[in-house]
Amino acid sequence: MKNRLAIVLAILSLTVIVLGAYLTSEIRPMPGTAAASTVTAPALDQTHRVAGYAVAALTIGLAISVSNLAGWIAVAAVVAEVFSGNMAVVHAIMAPVLFAAIVAVAVVTSSSWLAGPKPVASEWNPLRTLGMLAPILVVIQIGLGAGFRHNSMGVISHIMNALIVLAIILVAGVFVVRQYPEHDSLKPAALTLLIVAGVQVLLGFAVYLVLLMSQDNNEGLVITGVLHVTNGALTLAASVVLAMQMNRNLIQLSGAK
Repeated sequence: MKNRLAIVLAILSLTVIVLGAYLTSEIRPMPGTAAASTVTAPALDQTHRVAGYAVAALTIGLAISVSNLAGWIAVAAVVAEVFSGNMAVVHAIMAPVLFAAIVAVAVVTSSSWLAGPKPVASEWNPLRTLGMLAPILVVIQIGLGAGFRHNSMGVISHIMNALIVLAIILVAGVFVVRQYPEHDSLKPAALTLLIVAGVQVLLGFAVYLVLLMSQDNNEGLVITGVLHVTNGALTLAASVVLAMQMNRNLIQLSGAK
């Protein structure tokens, strides 16, 4: 029951992110310009708010029910969302964090997680460190993207950090897939992250190309931007799940390099 609630709540949370990305789609028509325009529909804005309140209430209830770290992190994200007020960048960062925390609750309440870990030896000590670092860098990347999206900063930092994030995800993900091809938790988590991160890079290129080709806000710009924001939340959630599985299943060997 708790697992099903977490899954439904994760879907609802992602839907709220999609609506929010559309409503606050303020991608500049061209890099370096100050113009930004998106006319939002009042009915859609109201739907976004109601769905957001529902996610907040259900998250608190779920956290009380499961009483674990992921749940309380989700509650903290809800509180941060509430107190962010009109701080659009903070709101844009905390929404994916909340989604990732809810996904983490879904993972720890799943039957496969409750069945216990399946430990394997980690022959490369930095692997777990890279796994723990990935979600942190993805959060930073989301923040940099939100800053650009809301005209608070340029795009260069977002692009440069994307290269770092991609490199770490590729190294950690490919290593896990190749070294643990039979592991039923590590491999799926790593493969999912690699696919989602790859799609995110392609969406980022798509957004930038549309920006370069058009000086006006248009449907293509809004759609690619919303997809990029939404998949960014999925990337964070996937990186959190891989970090959890690595921390749970990888055993450090004293003689490993």
